[in-house]
Formats: sequence, C-alpha cells, structure tokens
Amino acid sequence: MKFTKLAMGAAVATAMLAGPVLAGSHGGATTLRIQTHYAADHPTGIIYQQWENDVETMSNGSLDIEMFWTSSVVG
Repeated sequence: MKFTKLAMGAAVATAMLAGPVLAGSHGGATTLRIQTHYAADHPTGIIYQQWENDVETMSNGSLDIEMFWTSSVVG
C-alpha cells in the first residue's frame, strides 16, 4: 500500500514536471534521464521498467525515458 502511494506520487510529480516541458517543445521526443540505485533485475527495477514503458506508450513517444541503473553513472 505504501509503495503504491509512493509510485502514484512519483507518477503525478513526473506528469507535473513534464507538462511544461512538453508544452514548450517543438517536435522530437523529450528525454528524461533517471538514475536509481536499484538494479534492473531487482523487483523495484522491474516495476521501474514497466513504468518507463507505460510513460513512453501513454505519451505517444513524445517522452523518452533513459534509465541509469545502479553503478552505471558512478562507481
């Protein structure tokens, strides 16, 4: 239950932040780069991958999410 509220809050925050970006963009996809400390094969990482796919589908390709998994940016 707590995770569901957190996930919904993250989705709402993303939508609020992406709205002005999308309104001002002229063509092409907007790329959101997100770093997480979870691995892609961790249960939470799997949920993030599904969320990434859902956002890209629901935005009709106007949002592209690039995930940076654990230790991919810093060692």
